[in-house]
Amino acid sequence: MGKKKANSHFCAAELFANYFNRLIQLKMELKNLLKDKKVWFASFLITWAAALQGHMMWLQKQDSFKQKFGNLDDNDDQRNLN
Repeated sequence: MGKKKANSHFCAAELFANYFNRLIQLKMELKNLLKDKKVWFASFLITWAAALQGHMMWLQKQDSFKQKFGNLDDNDDQRNLN
């Protein structure tokens, strides 16, 4: 019974060592990925496209508001004519 407990501790230590080694490999892969200019260009392109889409949605919202409620400048001009 004592041997099983010792083996389970050995397995846990081995699993931890494998996990730690994998973390080190991932860190190295991440460093290499951040050095790659293609990744930075793709990230910039995606960010720019998302910002453009958000801006276009905002403009559409502004236009629909103006259609529904009119423009404040138009209302002022009509008041001055009366």
